[in-house]
Amino acid sequence: MIKLKNIFPNTATTYNESDFYLKIKLLFEQKKSQEINCYWSTLGPKKSLLEIGFKYPTGLIFEITVVAAPIIYYKTAAIMRNITEKIGLPLFDTDPWKPKINPLGHHVEFYEQECYLRNKNDIEIYAGDTSTTILLSLNTVMLHVINDPIVFGFDNDNNLCYIHLRNMTLNNEGFLEQI
Repeated sequence: MIKLKNIFPNTATTYNESDFYLKIKLLFEQKKSQEINCYWSTLGPKKSLLEIGFKYPTGLIFEITVVAAPIIYYKTAAIMRNITEKIGLPLFDTDPWKPKINPLGHHVEFYEQECYLRNKNDIEIYAGDTSTTILLSLNTVMLHVINDPIVFGFDNDNNLCYIHLRNMTLNNEGFLEQI
């Protein structure tokens, strides 16, 4: 699981760059960042794959990409209501990942064993008429960090449980579009 470290008080404009190969790709800043990128991914038994890009060492999120998601439900997910909400962007804890700098570029490489052992569950995507939810965990959500139209749901231990996209849904071809 990836943990919330803090909340960046500013919000960012979200760009949807979903295309034929990627079902969902959201950018929180222009793609030509010279910052070091960190990636968290999950590889479960059904081979779903989600990458979340962070700036290192701050843990500020700049990209969410669903590379492969075989579990897609075309219905609305139950999103928690009446819980604490904070406006901004989540800052994630990057310390436990022990990254090492790749001398050939600006990317951070992770020790694969540590990265994959923590994330053996497949993600699920719920595509409703007015929203899409990327479900990572069934834990009870206690906090929403809102960067409109995206809501990040965290449990009591600050683990990311879901990413909820308001006014964005998967179309008939399975690609994200704004409504």
